[in-house]
Amino acid sequence: MRKTFNLGAAILLGGMALAQTAAAQSFPEAGKNITIIVPTAAGGSTDVGTRIVAAEMEKLLGVPVQVANKPGASGIIGLTEMARANPDGYTLSAFAVIAHVAAYVDQSRKPTFGRADIQPVGAFGMDDLVLTVKADSAYATVADLVAAAKAAPGGVKVAFTGVGAGPHLCWVKFEASTGTDLTFVQFDGGTAMDTAVAGGHIDASIGSIAGAASLMQAGVIRPLGVTGAEPNETLPEVPTLVSQGVDVVYSARYGLAAPAGVPQDIIATLAGALATAVANPEVQAKLRGAGMTPRYLDAAAYAEAWTAGETLVAEALAAAARDRHGQP
Repeated sequence: MRKTFNLGAAILLGGMALAQTAAAQSFPEAGKNITIIVPTAAGGSTDVGTRIVAAEMEKLLGVPVQVANKPGASGIIGLTEMARANPDGYTLSAFAVIAHVAAYVDQSRKPTFGRADIQPVGAFGMDDLVLTVKADSAYATVADLVAAAKAAPGGVKVAFTGVGAGPHLCWVKFEASTGTDLTFVQFDGGTAMDTAVAGGHIDASIGSIAGAASLMQAGVIRPLGVTGAEPNETLPEVPTLVSQGVDVVYSARYGLAAPAGVPQDIIATLAGALATAVANPEVQAKLRGAGMTPRYLDAAAYAEAWTAGETLVAEALAAAARDRHGQP
């Protein structure tokens, strides 16, 4: 068979490759801004952690790094905007595993993007979740909450932020471990969830330590247990759920994502700035002050966390389909 060679196509492809290389080498260009979309409301753990690292990345990259909150639809609105953005490295998104993995795994949300449309840049921190109740709640311990739920099936109302997200996954496992039947109430973000607990509208919540930190410090809500395998360094006096006989172990991973197609040289530049930011003791102190444990993962390691998260989300969705849980 005769082989043909298209000189025009070869020149075009070669030119595109050279253009991409040149763009990567000049990234970021002076006078251009980098925007990090936060697909949640202001004040939550994803937002707080992202703003801390963005401020340091701005110093390292030498261009403005702006943070823009685009909440709604359990993260889909902001993530869709990022996925559709020009793949030039100037539009990124905060990304939380497992919450934002659910945005594309849960097909009932009708996402218009999938994993193939986005790529990890790196992770900057991790955060166990915390089970909280109102400060003057009758539930002094997790055992009290379990006893009440068993005494009145469906009578205990618990908050979550969306099917397949971390809080939902934890409550599904909580029910399975304790043999309880809870009533799930959905909120659009951790801040709204914690506020509902503080106001007595919901009996209990499982949400991020970083997001609940201010209300816990103010004595408005009270922690009963954390979801890590070991005690959390931010709340060392609070026992884990597993140590209290509840088989729930979960930790969130927070990082940055970019549209698919961003050249790997640019991803490397962004990841390098993120790694340097997380290594800064001042940044680490701020992250810890916000209730988050500083922990850098490069793009490959963060991709592995995404894959593991997809499996857990699929399990939560299956549980929701079986027993109606996860409905608002």
